[in-house]
Amino acid sequence: YQEFAAGYRDTASVAITTGTVTSDAGAGSVYYGVPVVIAATQSDGSVQRFYGCYAVHRVNVPVGDSAPPYPLQLSTANVAQAAADADPGALLAQANALAEARQCGQ
Repeated sequence: YQEFAAGYRDTASVAITTGTVTSDAGAGSVYYGVPVVIAATQSDGSVQRFYGCYAVHRVNVPVGDSAPPYPLQLSTANVAQAAADADPGALLAQANALAEARQCGQ
């Protein structure tokens, strides 16, 4: 956790844009691909851009005493850093393509 938190030490704000979410069901589960573009503004005003997709999982059958809707679990991610001046629209298109191809790390 310390290493993860240290990666955000100089981050002033984060803006996230999501693309077209994909889904795939099977064996009592639903898997979603969530394409994202992330713009992280640093405390010095510079911007770091990232793009990719997150794999999210939801159980589709009753678990214990839980009632629908069942919670979502962030399973894996396939996120890469882009150039600071990269076109956000082009990055979102790439992120959408990753999710469509089910390449979110699942």
